[in-house]
Amino acid sequence: MQNIKTAVDLRRAIEMLELKKAEQEVFLKERFKTTLQELNPLNSIQNTIKNFINSPDITTKVLNTAIGITTGIISKRMIFGGSKNPIVKTLGSLMEIGVAGMVAKNPDRIKSAGMKLFQALINFTGSKNSGKDRVREE
Repeated sequence: MQNIKTAVDLRRAIEMLELKKAEQEVFLKERFKTTLQELNPLNSIQNTIKNFINSPDITTKVLNTAIGITTGIISKRMIFGGSKNPIVKTLGSLMEIGVAGMVAKNPDRIKSAGMKLFQALINFTGSKNSGKDRVREE
C-alpha cells in the first residue's frame, strides 16, 4: 500500500480495500458452493459412476471377469453336472474358480483360440458341403 497523506488518499484506499473485500467475498461464496457439491455423497457417487462408465479399461476388465465367471460356471456344470457328492462339488467349485480366473486373466488368448476354433469349424463344415455337391454333380 501507498503512504496515505490526505483525506482523499484515505478514501481511495478505503474504496480499494472495500472492492478487494467484495471480490474476496464473491470468490469465497463460489468456492464454498463448489466444496459443498464436492462433499455431497450423492454427487460423489454420481461422479464415480460416470468415471467408471467412461473408463474403457475398467469396463473391459469387468466384462472379462464376467465372461470368466460365466465360463467357469458352464464348465463346472458340463463336467460335474448336478452331483450331490460333497467331494465332487468341492472339486467342481475349485475347477470353476480356476477356469474363471484363467479366462479373466487371459481374455486375448481365449478370444484368439476361440476364433481359431470357429474358423476350423467353418472350414470343416464348408469342406463337408463341397464334398456333397461333388457327389450330386456326378
